Amino acid sequence: MTDMEKVIKGLEACSLAGTKDDCIGYGCPYLIYNDEVSDDCQEHMFDDALALLKAQEPITGETSDGYHTFNELYHHRAVLFSVIVANYKDRAWKSVRHHDGTMYDGMFIVGIDTPDGQATYHYDIDPYWDMFDCKVREFAPEWDGHTPAQAIERIGKLKAQEPHWISVEDGLPQEHDTIFAKLYGTDKWRNGMSLKASDDVRVVKVFRDGTKRVHHDHTVDGRWESERKGLDVYGHVTHWMPNPKLPFCTSSPTDE
Repeated sequence: MTDMEKVIKGLEACSLAGTKDDCIGYGCPYLIYNDEVSDDCQEHMFDDALALLKAQEPITGETSDGYHTFNELYHHRAVLFSVIVANYKDRAWKSVRHHDGTMYDGMFIVGIDTPDGQATYHYDIDPYWDMFDCKVREFAPEWDGHTPAQAIERIGKLKAQEPHWISVEDGLPQEHDTIFAKLYGTDKWRNGMSLKASDDVRVVKVFRDGTKRVHHDHTVDGRWESERKGLDVYGHVTHWMPNPKLPFCTSSPTDE
């Protein structure tokens, strides 16, 4: 019998027995101590239970359920929520301050305003801040009192969104390193090169006479390419939308 099994059996006997004499019938392993009937069986049992508790490994980020550690699950949650945020960019936000200006050391809060209320999480700034492509607020909205259970319930009720126009005030397309980025800071860097650029997207441009037109454009180092090059002197981008995925084709135009 292991120490843990001994303590469990002793606790079960104590919970079922009315008197010490009854413990005999329940087979309490602490009735006999050093080959003698013990008057301090409960004290010995509690000493063993305390020793077992002290011997337990402390719970840390590397504590595992046998499949995943807490750190792995934390990372998985961050990645999955970042995908949700990217798909609801018009509803999402992040901030390094709560509404009252406080924040946990080295952390930020990111949330989505769902039809049923807020759904928020806290993450470490390093490495998760850049993972969340959404609007940055100086202060987060005041907490509406939602619990973790309510947050995940609200997220689960979100409907799949059709492509929709996103205001430039809510953010610009996500940018990625250009082929020139690795040259920055070297003698090979030249004027006209860029560090980052977005994929091509559809944009709404408003002109001086109020006319709105749909064009294609992309951002370069945080600015629309057409505006950066002065190609549309009289118009400016107000909204944008990701391009739809290309259709899946099983044959080429040359196939017979």
